[in-house]
Amino acid sequence: PNSNGIIVRATFAAKRPLAERADHPEGAPMSDFREMARDPEHRRGFEKLLYLAARRGDADLVAERLSWGIDPNCRSAKKHRTPLMANICGSCPSAATVRALLASGADPNAIEFLAHETDRLRALTDELLAIAEGARR
Repeated sequence: PNSNGIIVRATFAAKRPLAERADHPEGAPMSDFREMARDPEHRRGFEKLLYLAARRGDADLVAERLSWGIDPNCRSAKKHRTPLMANICGSCPSAATVRALLASGADPNAIEFLAHETDRLRALTDELLAIAEGARR
């Protein structure tokens, strides 16, 4: 197979829920991930998984990672953004992702933009929060 085929397969495998992936240890219960996500030694790595899924706008992966007990208000090490901020500022903002984060306790008031970020992001934030809030009612 050529390198494009390998990249496509790797991307597809990484997007599927972890429990369905071929490299997931057979028989390992999801509770193992919950325990590891709460372990201070592994917590930052799991928070990064949530942050990256939110930035991509992948509501299914966000929900899976939140089910492991990852704090929806965690902050990235580099930009100090929450997963909610990562989704709004990311390449694929998603009302479904915002909804999943809010349902798990993400603080909609913990949104801060850097000085160079535009009013467009504030407007998008308000729009996504309104859609997500309306769907929760």
